[in-house]
Amino acid sequence: MFTSRLVALAFGATLFLLCIAASAIETVKPPKIEELAGAWIGPDDGIAYYRLEIDKAGRGLLVIQEGSQDGYVSYYKISKTILYNSNNYKISFALLPLKSADSTVTLSGKAYPGQLLLVRSGINHGFKWHHSVSLEREDYLLPRIDAVKKANAQFNAHPER
Repeated sequence: MFTSRLVALAFGATLFLLCIAASAIETVKPPKIEELAGAWIGPDDGIAYYRLEIDKAGRGLLVIQEGSQDGYVSYYKISKTILYNSNNYKISFALLPLKSADSTVTLSGKAYPGQLLLVRSGINHGFKWHHSVSLEREDYLLPRIDAVKKANAQFNAHPER
C-alpha cells in the first residue's frame, strides 16, 4: 500500500514538473516584414540560385539564375510581401514579371527569423511544376562562406595535421 502511494506521488510530481517545463518553453516568434528587410540568397532543389531583396515595406526584387553561371536569368519585382496568421509563419510574395520572367511563377512558404523556406511554382505547357527553395540572409551566409574558404586554405597550407 505504501509502495503504491509512493509510486502515485512520484508520478504526480513528475507530471507536475513536466507541465512546468512545457509552459517554460518559448517558441520563436514569426518575423515581421520589417525584420525580413535585406537580401536573402540560396538554391532550390533543382539547378537555380536565388537572390531576393526586400525593403522594410516588403517591396523589392527577386533574381533567379537557372543552371550555371551563364544560365538563364529572370527578374521579378516584388510589389508586396504578405505575412499571414502570425502563428504559422506563412509568407507569400506578389511577383510582377520583369525581364525574361515567367508570368505564371508564384513564390510562397514559411518565414523564420534566419531562413525562408519557400516554394516556387508555375505552369509550363499546361504542366504544373514546383521547386523547394531555401534562402538565408546574405549578410550572414557570405561571412560563413569566407570562413570556410579560409579554413580550407589554412588546412591546405599544412596538410600534415
